[in-house]
Amino acid sequence: MAKGSKNDRKCYTCQYWEGCSVRVVSPNFIEYNQSERATCNQTGQTRPAWASCSQHERNYRF
Repeated sequence: MAKGSKNDRKCYTCQYWEGCSVRVVSPNFIEYNQSERATCNQTGQTRPAWASCSQHERNYRF
């Protein structure tokens, strides 16, 4: 598991990415599986958790 910030503009913090390995570990950080790939519901592409794109929409569930 890798750690990342809730404010990162990566797939694991996007509301359209359908990955399931994201877990909150503190008020500012989350853990995610770097090797997980999932489908983006906005672009239709299968993307890794650490990828970023210009159509990122913050996920407020975290």
